[in-house]
Amino acid sequence: MPTNDGIIITIQETTNLRLGVGRDSPSYTVLHVRIKDGIMQATLLGGDKSTGIHQELRLGESVTHPGVGTFTLIDVTPVAKLPLQDGQGNYATFSFVPAPGFQVNPKLRN
Repeated sequence: MPTNDGIIITIQETTNLRLGVGRDSPSYTVLHVRIKDGIMQATLLGGDKSTGIHQELRLGESVTHPGVGTFTLIDVTPVAKLPLQDGQGNYATFSFVPAPGFQVNPKLRN
């Protein structure tokens, strides 16, 4: 579960979140956000082609992107949506603990 030093971030399917400062900072999105058999789940994708992550997580599970930080799935919010409608998607919430030296976008700390 989240640690006290984690930053709470929420990502919606079909959107990209830039965690760092600058245009070259890694970005992340989520897929397959759902509750299956009573268990919250989401797939986190992000980073770059050589060091990126593509990991399916269940509630409480974590994945670390070297040099960026650790993401722990803490909640999902399925939303009612119409098929094939852009801009609509489920939400996944993570506790993000930055790696030492990773410069987090200051807007995410508010």
